[in-house]
Amino acid sequence: MKSKHTVRLLCLGLFSLFVFGACVDASAQGKPEQTGDLKEDQNGIARIQKDIARDQEKLNRDLSKFGANSSQVAKDKTDLQRDQAALTKAQKDLIEDKTERAQLAADKQQEKTLQNKIRLDHQKLAADRKQFGANSAQVKADQAQLQSDEQSLRSLKGQVRSIKHEEAREEAKEKDRRPVHMEPKGPRPRHH
Repeated sequence: MKSKHTVRLLCLGLFSLFVFGACVDASAQGKPEQTGDLKEDQNGIARIQKDIARDQEKLNRDLSKFGANSSQVAKDKTDLQRDQAALTKAQKDLIEDKTERAQLAADKQQEKTLQNKIRLDHQKLAADRKQFGANSAQVKADQAQLQSDEQSLRSLKGQVRSIKHEEAREEAKEKDRRPVHMEPKGPRPRHH
């Protein structure tokens, strides 16, 4: 008697774990992972913020050491302005990437909705053909709706493709050029 109860509890526990695992997996699929562009942009922003903090410290040291009108202070101010401009650009890129990602997610959801609608259109068309005949006004209206939904789906898929191609082009451009904030500041140390 006790072993049946234990087996049932064990089965219930395993089933609960299975359901929980499926829910976790489903929720992970619903959220876009923060990899790629977003993660790179956030890391870039963090690096630039550290550069700005170092530039500010160096500027303060050089101000007290050389005075406000020295060439070193002017160079420090230029470095600081360059890094602040790079930060602004990186933040703008991050916002653009988040916007693109949200648009793609919305487009994918709309694509699923259209696919379901097309499936239902096919079912309704088949049912109306049986009920009203192939040449009825209802069947013609169903066919027009089906064609409209299919055209909307093709258009949406084309839009998603063009967004993805544009992202790939932008990514290739970014990899080809070196970020401004990463350029060397001042003379390079001599290696003996």
